[in-house]
Amino acid sequence: MDQVRAHLWISGHFFGEAYRRRIAQTADTLHVNGWLRRLVDGRLEAILEGEPDSVEEAIRGSRRSGGGVCISSVVVRWEGY
Repeated sequence: MDQVRAHLWISGHFFGEAYRRRIAQTADTLHVNGWLRRLVDGRLEAILEGEPDSVEEAIRGSRRSGGGVCISSVVVRWEGY
């Protein structure tokens, strides 16, 4: 199956490392590869790569608030794989 790559910029209020761990666990469960880092302006930047349905599900997961996290926006740019 074809692979896709999504580049994300995530804005919001993040409490500790819980959100980053949650995204990593979700990606691992969905067999999505990539990375996540905090930018100097406080946003998170992520690259997600994998099968289209799995990457879409991981993006949906990145938009969920809760557990000390309040997501205000997720900007997604699809890139060539």
